[in-house]
Amino acid sequence: MTPEETEKFVTLLTSSQDVLYRYVLTLMSGQHNRAKDVLQEANLVLWRKSSTFKFGTDFEAWAKRIAHFCVLSEIRDRNRKPVLFGGELIEKLVSEYDAETACVDERNERLKECIKKLPANHRTMVRKRYYEDLSVSSIAKLNGRSAETISSLLYRIRLALMDCVRRTANS
Repeated sequence: MTPEETEKFVTLLTSSQDVLYRYVLTLMSGQHNRAKDVLQEANLVLWRKSSTFKFGTDFEAWAKRIAHFCVLSEIRDRNRKPVLFGGELIEKLVSEYDAETACVDERNERLKECIKKLPANHRTMVRKRYYEDLSVSSIAKLNGRSAETISSLLYRIRLALMDCVRRTANS
C-alpha cells in the first residue's frame, strides 16, 4: 500500500470504530468487555488484511464482515465454557442489527433534512449545542440571552424537529 492509501485506510478504520463497536456489542449480546476484546482483535485482522481492501468499495460492510468472523471465532474459542448462543443466533442478531441500522440511518437522514428546514438562527443554535457541544450557558453568553431562554428555545426546536421527523416518516 502507498503512504496515501495507508493514510486513507487509517482514516476509514478510525472513523468506523463506533459503528464496529456497536455491531460487535450487539452480536456479543451486550457483553461490553468481551465486545471490546473482539473489536481489538477485529482491528488487528483489519490491519493485517488492509492490503486486500479495495478503495471505493464499502469499508464498513467489509469491516463488519471481518468483525462478524471475529465474533464467531470468539464464541468457538470459548466453546469449552457454556455458550449462551451459537451461530444461528448470531446470524439472527446480524440480520436484526442490519435492519435496525437501516432504520436509524433513515431516521438520521430525515433529521438532517428537517434541520435544513429550520430558520438559520435555529440551525446555528442546534450546531453549537449538539455538534460543537457548547453548554447552554456558553450559547447564552454568545447570544446575549439568559440560559433559561436558550434552554427553552432548544426545547422548542427539539419538539419541532421531532414533529418534522415523524411527519416525513409518514409521508
